[in-house]
Amino acid sequence: MPIRRKKHQSDSVFINNDGTPLQVNQINEVVLSTLSNSGIDTTKFKSHSTRSAMASLQLSNNVPFHVVKKMGRWKSNDTVDTFYDQRITGEKSGGFLNNVVQLS
Repeated sequence: MPIRRKKHQSDSVFINNDGTPLQVNQINEVVLSTLSNSGIDTTKFKSHSTRSAMASLQLSNNVPFHVVKKMGRWKSNDTVDTFYDQRITGEKSGGFLNNVVQLS
């Protein structure tokens, strides 16, 4: 039987087996566990690192900037440019995207 969201629950993407939304700390635990099990150094990279990596990966694959910005729910272009677009800055020094995501 598939897991279903309880009636009148929020539109949470990540839910427990009982249909209740996962809490932020639970999502962080899942992400960190997955990173660790994948051989990623979780003393260096945290769950939030995936946010930057995915934004950078999308931009590297020519996803339009405005789409990446909207998907990340960022209001400012400067925020994306400064903190999340790591296609050039940071990757030469061993950033998450370079270490984890293999660009083809």
